[in-house]
Amino acid sequence: DFPFVPLIPVPFLLTGFRDGVRDTLKPQLEPLPPFFRDTHLTLNTRMYYFNRDNNRPGEGDNYDEAWVLGGSLAYQSGWWRELFAIGAEVFTSQNLYAPLDRDGTMLLRRRQKEFTGLGQVYGELKYDNYEAMVGRQYLDLPYVNKEDNREVPNTFEAYRLVGRYRQVQFIAGYVDKIKRRNSSTFISMAKAAGA
Repeated sequence: DFPFVPLIPVPFLLTGFRDGVRDTLKPQLEPLPPFFRDTHLTLNTRMYYFNRDNNRPGEGDNYDEAWVLGGSLAYQSGWWRELFAIGAEVFTSQNLYAPLDRDGTMLLRRRQKEFTGLGQVYGELKYDNYEAMVGRQYLDLPYVNKEDNREVPNTFEAYRLVGRYRQVQFIAGYVDKIKRRNSSTFISMAKAAGA
């Protein structure tokens, strides 16, 4: 009956701390060039509990179960001369409760191991109607995407160019590697596809 539950309000102490830091730093950042002044630092926390009955008769206890705490810390610079920007993001998934015999949730590595890894490190270039992004990044395409339904999303080592020429918009790219949502390392896309 209630598909969406209202979010729990962020505790006043946390919002007060965040606003205090922001108000203290903002005047000091104002005179700096946009590359530094427009910097964003984002902390994204997540807690995830997953319990699935695989329903395989005759195989005894057939559950995947884990409870994890994690998220990410992301940095995004402002634009240098409206041409260049950089970014990075570190992800983590830490075990709160994860029985070894209930592996398979994709919240942790194999054998219910925690992990932390650098998911994104990229550079962006833009000129006129063209933008290029190089490095480890998110992709949100129909078949190659974040698949962000666990603690940590997929990220990709890729090169892409997005642009517009007259009335035609285009995107071109090459995807070399993937970091799956339950891993801290990148593997080749060919290996991920089973080739």
